[in-house]
Amino acid sequence: MESAKLLTSDVARILDCSTDNVRLLERSGQLHADKTEGGVRLFDRRDVERFARERANRIETRSRR
Repeated sequence: MESAKLLTSDVARILDCSTDNVRLLERSGQLHADKTEGGVRLFDRRDVERFARERANRIETRSRR
């Protein structure tokens, strides 16, 4: 079964950041997006949720130091 696709604005809400930040994450290779012929970025929900968990773990680890 294929995972749901998310728009940049959906990813920004999940990650609690700006759409500009989501585009930077994609350009830097931290998040993968497929692009439609019109240039719309589509993110795989599983990838975004995995990224969010990993980011939360990194933040939690840093706050323990």
